[in-house]
Amino acid sequence: MGSLYFDNAATSFPKPRIVYSAVKEALIKCAGNPGRSAHKEALSSAIAVYEVREAICEYFNADDATKVIFGLNATSILNTAILGINSAGSTFLTSDIEHNAVLRPIAEKCRKENLKFKTFSTSRGSNETTLNAFKKSLTADVKCVVLNAASNVDGRILPIVEIGKICKQNGIPYIIDASQLAGHRIIDMQELHCTMLCCAGHKGLYGPMGCGFGIIGDIEAEISPLTYGGNGVNSKDIYMGNELPERYEAGTPAVSTIVGLGAGIKWHMENRSAIIEREIEITNQIFGLLKSIKDLEVLHATGGAPVISFRHNRKGCEEIAEMLSANGVAVRGGFHCAPLAHHSIGTYETGTVRISPSLFNTTGDCKYLTECLMKI
Repeated sequence: MGSLYFDNAATSFPKPRIVYSAVKEALIKCAGNPGRSAHKEALSSAIAVYEVREAICEYFNADDATKVIFGLNATSILNTAILGINSAGSTFLTSDIEHNAVLRPIAEKCRKENLKFKTFSTSRGSNETTLNAFKKSLTADVKCVVLNAASNVDGRILPIVEIGKICKQNGIPYIIDASQLAGHRIIDMQELHCTMLCCAGHKGLYGPMGCGFGIIGDIEAEISPLTYGGNGVNSKDIYMGNELPERYEAGTPAVSTIVGLGAGIKWHMENRSAIIEREIEITNQIFGLLKSIKDLEVLHATGGAPVISFRHNRKGCEEIAEMLSANGVAVRGGFHCAPLAHHSIGTYETGTVRISPSLFNTTGDCKYLTECLMKI
């Protein structure tokens, strides 16, 4: 018997059955390299990949499938956007809840190009407070804004639409990591003014591991590719070219994984309202149960993404996670690759135990989790 799985902020599990079936079928039917040849195996792959681009456009209300680019994961897409953006002499602005997928590329770019970055404070309970802090930090030297849409530690959701409007008005490139928000709330590219929306496929969209994507938005910026190589376009030219999406997709894509992502997105699209409603319900159940346990400090943003953290005043977070695992419960203990967030919420020295449910968790799962914690 497998674990009761509460680690969906890392990777969702289980996936809908249609995802497993789609990956298996793609391995058989999509045997050729898309965009490289004219034989039926290659054409099948090309059509399948393009259909996923179209599904992503429909899901996020984007208007151009050629502006959907695929990568290994959200981190690779974020690296492309952050390391590739033309930002000579500029300062990057980011928030105090950032994941290392945002923070480390920014830090590396600043080190290599002698740039600067700074952070602004976010509020767990007030978008107005967050926006005021953002506006105050948006000084003339800021030439690029990069943000997590939602925290992977306490679930707080940032006002990304309102921030996008400000960036659009000021012509400031705006890169968003939506890995912890996509699938859990509606994201509309027509409202979300950004340079690029970067997203993992294997979390709230129920795709397999090994595929992330970006959607190029309406705040234009010059972004160089992160990787260079064959892309099936203008093969005599030694340079990558400007054709989209091929400019950012050197090498053979993970066709079966992309097809699996497409299946997850289509399934989610058909059930989106019910999924979001159920996730909110199950998250609130767990939050209420945890709050009743003595000596736990529980951290979760009201109305936030399905991510809850807690710590005990005597036992370490890794120890609790290991003990839960021994009782058949899968959670994550530690720092969740998000040092700024832990600074923000006051858990930088201790870390937290993170519980991230999905719609596949039951009320019985939540009660069993609570019972295990009470025993521990």
